[in-house]
Amino acid sequence: MIVALLAVAGGTGFKVVSEHLIGRDIDGLFMRALPRGKAAIVLSHPATARSVRLIHERTYASSSLQGLYSVAFAQIPDVAVEIEEPDGRTKIYLFDPKYKLAGTGSGDESQPTKVDMDKMHAYRDAIRDGEDRRIVEYAAVL
Repeated sequence: MIVALLAVAGGTGFKVVSEHLIGRDIDGLFMRALPRGKAAIVLSHPATARSVRLIHERTYASSSLQGLYSVAFAQIPDVAVEIEEPDGRTKIYLFDPKYKLAGTGSGDESQPTKVDMDKMHAYRDAIRDGEDRRIVEYAAVL
């Protein structure tokens, strides 16, 4: 996911503004665990002023006091890619890696479960911006 984002973003002119993936200690560099609820990577495009944040397990709380929120229960997708436009509007792309499939032996072994699909629909419908607009552009079970 991170490699794909960096490959696409880098090819379109985005630059890394900050990252929380690599750390340094007395032994050298090490890979950090993805920070829960915080941007692992922040990118910016110098010409368009768009910014992109990849966030692991970001909480969209059921309160509009924080800008982006959920109209129902708190929503916590596994991976959110938030794209903020220069006018302040945000678009969100959600990805939930799943390690189970709906296998009943009838040829549907490669399909996600109904529960997982319903969760993605809940994310899409519940997550809003401060003006109550639906902002999830895409939600996928991986």
